[in-house]
Amino acid sequence: MAKLIEMLQHVTQASSGGMGFFGRSQGPMRTARPAAVFVAGGKGDLAALIAAAEAGADGVIVSGWSVRTGTLAGLAEALRPHEGIWGVELEGESVAEGLNAARDQGAAFAVLGQNLPAGALFEELDRFDRVLAVEPPRDDLALLALRAVNLLPAQAVLVQVSFTPSGLSKLNIADFTRLQLFWESLRFPSLVTLRGAPDAAAVRLLIQLGADGLVLSATGATATTLSEQVKALAGELERTPARRERDSGALLTGMFGAQVTPAEQPGAPTRRRPGQPEPDHE
Repeated sequence: MAKLIEMLQHVTQASSGGMGFFGRSQGPMRTARPAAVFVAGGKGDLAALIAAAEAGADGVIVSGWSVRTGTLAGLAEALRPHEGIWGVELEGESVAEGLNAARDQGAAFAVLGQNLPAGALFEELDRFDRVLAVEPPRDDLALLALRAVNLLPAQAVLVQVSFTPSGLSKLNIADFTRLQLFWESLRFPSLVTLRGAPDAAAVRLLIQLGADGLVLSATGATATTLSEQVKALAGELERTPARRERDSGALLTGMFGAQVTPAEQPGAPTRRRPGQPEPDHE
């Protein structure tokens, strides 16, 4: 299991801290959260990203990264005390060169956009996760095509929707239902992009949709503002109940008149939670 999936599993488990066997420290006390806190930004946002890491962000995504970006040792150092991780969104590289350079610098994962060469999916890298960038489908055909994404050799998805606080507050039942169908169609753990810090009601909605990580944007934010957003979101997640597990077959009840269980759906995707083993076809 690579570092991203380990971390997503790790944040859902509480820790009592203290000392373990042989006097080894078990780390600070930690309250379980239903999702991890990420921040994302470009090379120009590095100061804010480091400040967010120091404030306790579980993960950082550096967009527009290339082998010419230079060392990110300061970011890695800020994440180390609480076992945070960082990853990259590649830009303008030979895929093999970019992925290997990112891993060698200490990145735990790479976000793969849909326009990258397909070879990015098949580079052999130990303990390095691939995160597919996806968008919620706009029509039924796009939703059907999403099933093909589930066959790709990746470990997680980044849902690029950039929810705003006002947009989430206006989400009606029909909107929520469409998004729920999209999330239930994914077999991967998911990170979801945000534009602005969500309030308590928005956090509950995102968790019930199925988000495993919430990604705050560093674009245009000062180091102080982003740090405060990270702390506030982590605190809100500690107060938010975990997602209610549902039978995904119930989503088909209204369409077919009788509930169809996942076992009765040939080829239906099975949502993999953080920490569950990957299927053999990966």
